[in-house]
Amino acid sequence: MPPDIEALRRTDPGAAKAWRLAMREVLGGLLAEGARVTGFHERTSYVVTREPEA
Repeated sequence: MPPDIEALRRTDPGAAKAWRLAMREVLGGLLAEGARVTGFHERTSYVVTREPEA
């Protein structure tokens, strides 16, 4: 995640939108596969947990 998404939206809206769409695609795909967001690491990264496949 960008360190300051609000500042990025003000200074480079195109980059902010690209970041948001990429995040939606990756995170959405993980969630669709059954992963869960279980926390955040230092407010800069999602912590995503996947259950082991049987």
